[in-house]
Amino acid sequence: MSSFADLYKQAEEEGAITSQLPEGGPFVGQITHTNADNTNGGKDRLGFRLKIIEGPNANENGWMNQVISPENPKAMAILFRILGSLGIDPGQLDAAKSAGDLNIAAATALGQVWEFTTKRRVNGDFVNIDVRLVTRLTDREGAAAPVAAPVVPAPEAVVSAPEAAVPVAAPSEAAPPVAVAPAAPAPVAAPGIDPGPGVAAAAPAAPAAPAGGERPW
Repeated sequence: MSSFADLYKQAEEEGAITSQLPEGGPFVGQITHTNADNTNGGKDRLGFRLKIIEGPNANENGWMNQVISPENPKAMAILFRILGSLGIDPGQLDAAKSAGDLNIAAATALGQVWEFTTKRRVNGDFVNIDVRLVTRLTDREGAAAPVAAPVVPAPEAVVSAPEAAVPVAAPSEAAPPVAVAPAAPAPVAAPGIDPGPGVAAAAPAAPAAPAGGERPW
């Protein structure tokens, strides 16, 4: 026979012994166990055990139960919203129901860490602690973290250096016209005077015509 401590632990894990979570929050807790059973009225019920893992209330735990009420569309809308936040979709519920064990779907939430609050609710002779999940902090333990797609660097733009302009020769400027001074006339010596070197001698004077119209011959 197992020890009573082991039997108590097994009973607690099966939900037979339920400790209540403290009222208020927010608390940080982990879903450590799940189960599926039936209510006294025969409805399917999913259970999620939350254990506080931080702060002065660490290690306190309790169950968050979700009853499946097909006859109540409003209750089903709330149920699907809560289960969706836990990563449980209608397809998983159908598959688990076909397999005869709804805990197959509930176990999807194992290991999740949540920030949550609680509120005390009196139901006849019973006091229930309603759990409101606020923020999912981590995924299931051991789940691979999503891998970011590698960042492909954009190709560097190649900027060609502008081609050097071919130097164009400037049009040659026309030389300004050079004025040519007219040549000075050569000096001519007066008749009967020795012209000296470099001076042209004066042409001899033509003979005078004979007077009176006489011919010289």
